Amino acid sequence: MEILYADQTYEIRNETELVADFLLNLCCQIESFGDIEVSVMNVDYEKGMLELLLKEKYRHFTGKEGVITCRRAVILEKRG
Repeated sequence: MEILYADQTYEIRNETELVADFLLNLCCQIESFGDIEVSVMNVDYEKGMLELLLKEKYRHFTGKEGVITCRRAVILEKRG
């Protein structure tokens, strides 16, 4: 997220735009051929907080299907 917000030239005005910016940043940085599902658990625009659950389904080199999940909270701080 730091990369996206360091050079940001527009203002995020609501929770929907905050989530959309996160998803844009995720898509730009991820290098995977798996299917990724993102669930927004909590979002607070005023505090710049996102709580997310990410789940990826992928195939091992043996052909066996794998699943990994990750739950994270992200807090964005304005600088300056």
